[in-house]
Amino acid sequence: MAGSSDYHCPNWSSLLRPMTHLLSAMGLGIVVYAVTEDFLLTTSAIIGAGGLDLDHVVEYKFHYGVEAPLAELLRPGSIAQWPQLIFVLHGYEWVVGLVLAAWYWQVPEIMGLIIGILVHLLMDEAGNRLPDNRHRIHPLFYFFTFRLIKGFSTKKISRFI
Repeated sequence: MAGSSDYHCPNWSSLLRPMTHLLSAMGLGIVVYAVTEDFLLTTSAIIGAGGLDLDHVVEYKFHYGVEAPLAELLRPGSIAQWPQLIFVLHGYEWVVGLVLAAWYWQVPEIMGLIIGILVHLLMDEAGNRLPDNRHRIHPLFYFFTFRLIKGFSTKKISRFI
């Protein structure tokens, strides 16, 4: 499909629109700063919550080629058109790894990343299970190893109603 001029993109619920994730990241940042008064911890939480969707951009370019305009990624479409859903940054396994890293290296900013990533993943989990969302994902979708075992196949990790 790379290089195809027929662009399709995810049809996420309104909860998952990029602006919503960015606004929630900013809200999280306000809360983290109010509680900790730690600028670096706050920044890492914002990056964790708002930056996780960069893997969608990479995957979009993978499926449709580097010449595909990024504006098309925001156009309503159907994720079912994507043959694979890799989303390398969307995985609870990374949180476990980061918890171990934060414990081992005693770097508080890693905890900010963990909080941000968890907020993002939980929003995704909730949004992709809304009754009005036609796209249904497997309950284990947000485990990278599950998607890997299923060959990242959209048909094997998604249900459509």
